[in-house]
Amino acid sequence: MNVLHWHLTEDQGWRMEVEALPKLTQIGAWRTEADGSQHGGFYSKQDIREVVAYAQARHIEVIPEIEMPGHSSAAIAAYPSLGCTGLPLEVPARWGVFKDIYCAGNDSTLAFLEVVLDEVVALFPGPRIHIGGDEAPKVRWTSCPKCQRRIQEEGLANEEELQRWFIERMGRYLASKGKTIIGWDEILEGGLPEGAAVQSWRGMGGAAEAVHLGADVIVSPTSHCYLDYPLRSTDLEEAYSFNPLPDSLTHGPGRILGGEGNMWTEHAPQPEVESKVYPRLTALAEVYWSGPGHTSKEGAYVDFLERLDHHYQRMDALGVQYGLESPPFSLETKEADGDVQAQVVALGRGVEGRGRWDGLGTDSVAAGEPFVVEGPGWIRMEVGRRGQWTGQQVAFPVDGHDGAFQPLALSYVPSPWYTGGGDGALVDGKLGTADFRDGAWQAQQGVDMSATLDLGRPEKIAEVAVGTYLYQDAWIFLPASVLWEGSVDGVQWESLARIAVGEVLARDDRQERIPLSAIVRPGSLPARYVRMTAVNAGVCPDWHAAAGSESWLFLDEMVVRTE
Repeated sequence: MNVLHWHLTEDQGWRMEVEALPKLTQIGAWRTEADGSQHGGFYSKQDIREVVAYAQARHIEVIPEIEMPGHSSAAIAAYPSLGCTGLPLEVPARWGVFKDIYCAGNDSTLAFLEVVLDEVVALFPGPRIHIGGDEAPKVRWTSCPKCQRRIQEEGLANEEELQRWFIERMGRYLASKGKTIIGWDEILEGGLPEGAAVQSWRGMGGAAEAVHLGADVIVSPTSHCYLDYPLRSTDLEEAYSFNPLPDSLTHGPGRILGGEGNMWTEHAPQPEVESKVYPRLTALAEVYWSGPGHTSKEGAYVDFLERLDHHYQRMDALGVQYGLESPPFSLETKEADGDVQAQVVALGRGVEGRGRWDGLGTDSVAAGEPFVVEGPGWIRMEVGRRGQWTGQQVAFPVDGHDGAFQPLALSYVPSPWYTGGGDGALVDGKLGTADFRDGAWQAQQGVDMSATLDLGRPEKIAEVAVGTYLYQDAWIFLPASVLWEGSVDGVQWESLARIAVGEVLARDDRQERIPLSAIVRPGSLPARYVRMTAVNAGVCPDWHAAAGSESWLFLDEMVVRTE
C-alpha cells in the first residue's frame, strides 16, 4: 500500500503547526480530559517535512486531511469567529458530531482556510488534499444570517447546496495551486462538487453514485476497511473478502483510484494501534494489489493464510505487535439439569485459552471444557496464540440466576442491530460489558421494553436486577423507571419492586453498563410469573445534539433470584 492518508485536524485536536495562526496549536491542540489532565500536541513543520521525506524515499504519497466544514471544533475553540455564533468553545474531550462548524457565510472563515491550505500546499508535494466534508450538521447554518444570505446570493436551494458551494470554493483555491481535492461521500448530498474525488465510507452506495457522476473514487466502507473496528465486526477473513470493484462500479464514466484501510484512534490508545492494524492490513493490501479476480477465487483465502504464516515471521523479526485474526473466544451458555452451564470456545487458528472463574468458588477454566455457573461472576481467559501465551485477557460476565433459561415472552421486537442473540437473550445468563456492541445487549428505540418470565411454579422472589446502558452521545439513556411485578396465574399482578431513575436533567458523559437491582418488597406473595417493564426515557432532551429524537433503551439480562 503506497498512500498515507494523514488526518491532521479534528474536533478533539488540531495537530498541524500554522505559524500565521498560533492559537491553533496554543489552544486548539489541547483538550482537558475528565480527570482534569491536559492531552494534546501537534506536529511542527519540521516534523511534517521529515514524515513526507521518509515516505517519499519509500515511494509513498502522503495525503493530508484538513477537515471542513465539520469536525472543526478545535479550530473554532482557538478562533471563535470562525463559527456561526462567535461564542467561545472548549476543545471537546469526547467523541461525537458537534453542531458548531465553520461558518460558510463568513468571508473571514474562507480567508482563514486559505492561510491553512497555503501551509499545507507548501508542506505536501503530492497532487491531492483531503478536505473532509463528512458529518457536518447544518443546524447552525439554518439559523445563521450570514449563511442564509450566502444561500440567497449564490442562488442555492438549501444548506446541503451551501456545503457544495463551500467545498467547490476551497477546491478552486487548491486547483489554483495545482492540487485536487478528495472528500468523504457526504459531499455528494448537495451535488458533486466540481473537480472533487469521493471517498466512500458509508457503504458502497456513495462510490456507485460518484462513478455514475464521473468522479474519481476511493473505496473504504466501514464493513471491511475500518481497522479500528473490533474483530467481531471485521475479522481477517471479512477484510480479505472485500470486493473493491463490484459490478455497480464498472458502469460509469468515473473510475476507482483504489481502496484504503482506515485506523481511527478515538478508541485505540497508541500501544494498541499495531495490533488492530495487523494482520488485517495484509489482507486489504492483497485485495487492493491483486483485485477481486484473484482474492475471490476458490481457495484464495486458504492460500493467503499460508503466506501469512511466513509473513508473521517477518513481522516477528521487525518487532511488529500484530493482533489476532478473529475474536479469540466465544461464550456458550445453556441449561443443564436445572443449572446454568457455560463453555468458552476457542476460535480461529492456533488459539488456546486458560483462565479462571471469579465467582462463587474460584476454579480454573480451560477453553472447550463446560462448567456450572452459580450466581454472578466473571470468566477471565488468557489468550494463547501460535504456541505462546500473549498476556491478552478476555473477560465474560455471567450470572447463573434462578430465572435463567426459563420461558420468556417479550412485549417488543428487538432491534435487528441489537438482538442480544435472540428472543431469549434476557435470560441466557450472559451479561453485557462496557461495550454496547458486544452482542449481549438487547435494545429498541423509542419504546418501553417489557418481558414476562415463567418460573414454572410459584417461588418466593428475593431479588431482581437488570443491566442497563448509558451513552448519551449515542442516544442511549437509562430507563425512566423499571417496574417488577409478580403473578401466580399471569392475570392478576402484584408489585414486587420499582426502581425510579428519574428525568434526565443534565449531560452525563459516562459510557458504561449500569446495573439496576432491588430487594423485593417484604411480604410479597410467591410468584410463578415475573414481569419486568423498563420505561423508555423518551426523546433526547433539549440540551442534546439530537434533541427531539427518540432515545434508545438497552438491557442485557433479566435477573431473578429466589429464596
